[in-house]
Amino acid sequence: MSDYSWGLLVGVGFGLLLVLIAKLRDRRRPKGSLGDQAEHYAQRRMRMLPAVLVIYLSQQAIYFSAADGERAVDHVKIGAWALLSLLMMLLLVTRGFWFASPALRDMIDDESTRMNRLVAIRSAFIAAVGLGALVYTMLPVAPISVRGALHLVISLSLGIGLLHFLMLERAAQRGLEA
Repeated sequence: MSDYSWGLLVGVGFGLLLVLIAKLRDRRRPKGSLGDQAEHYAQRRMRMLPAVLVIYLSQQAIYFSAADGERAVDHVKIGAWALLSLLMMLLLVTRGFWFASPALRDMIDDESTRMNRLVAIRSAFIAAVGLGALVYTMLPVAPISVRGALHLVISLSLGIGLLHFLMLERAAQRGLEA
């Protein structure tokens, strides 16, 4: 089995562990109306997103501080980063709470959240294009590997999109509380 496969396997295992933790935590969700459950999940998303964003961005610091070698651990690191990046993208572009009932997911994903998600995806796209253009123009001055350039563009644009979504959701939440 190749080192990339091991990295993807570790990432899948980590994802399954997160699903297991989420399912175990679901036992504590309110058993009241669908609205109460949706409110609980919306609050949980607001608590979860900053932690996920910090983990994702701190992983980028680890990636760029280490040497770009051909050791087995480097391949595992790259595979885990790829899987985590795909998971972050899915968190940004989907309604989330993939294992909740469709009715509950529809209630959590109200009009404001959909608009905030679209604006955040737009900002992630603008960041990706801007960073891609910046990396392209800076290549003659500061050479960077193709893998490093792609990593930089993907990581920062996803981070910007998730951060923008978090900021918009918090602003919307504050508006509802006022």
